[in-house]
Amino acid sequence: MKKYFLAELASFAYILLFSYAAATKLFEIDKFEAQLILQPFSDSLVPFLMWAIPISMVLTVIVLLLPRYRTTGLKLATGLMLVFTGYTSLAKFGYFKDPPCTCAGIIPRFTWGQHLCFNLAFLGLGALALLIQANRKNLKFD
Repeated sequence: MKKYFLAELASFAYILLFSYAAATKLFEIDKFEAQLILQPFSDSLVPFLMWAIPISMVLTVIVLLLPRYRTTGLKLATGLMLVFTGYTSLAKFGYFKDPPCTCAGIIPRFTWGQHLCFNLAFLGLGALALLIQANRKNLKFD
């Protein structure tokens, strides 16, 4: 039973993280846009990304809140975290020259190494939760 609690904990953690991050980006959209402009990718992507990132987080949270679609939500959340972790890894290992962090809350104060550890923890939690959900379905506990 403890392992099923871990899957619920992962869902709850992703809900908190993505709700806060999306809300911060949407409520401070001008600041988020300015940070995106400083990123090491084409400025033509900025109008798309400034809406796609927070909206994808909100949609993921909605799916996670629906018990029937929790596994799909965990897949979406873990996928988003994989993308964010990939970007953070590139920043940490010097692929980009001094990119700003567009994260919310205390995370912008993290070093890129701390940020990578934070993301890897969430990524690991999500992957573990997905394994638990897969085992649960294979063993027909639902």
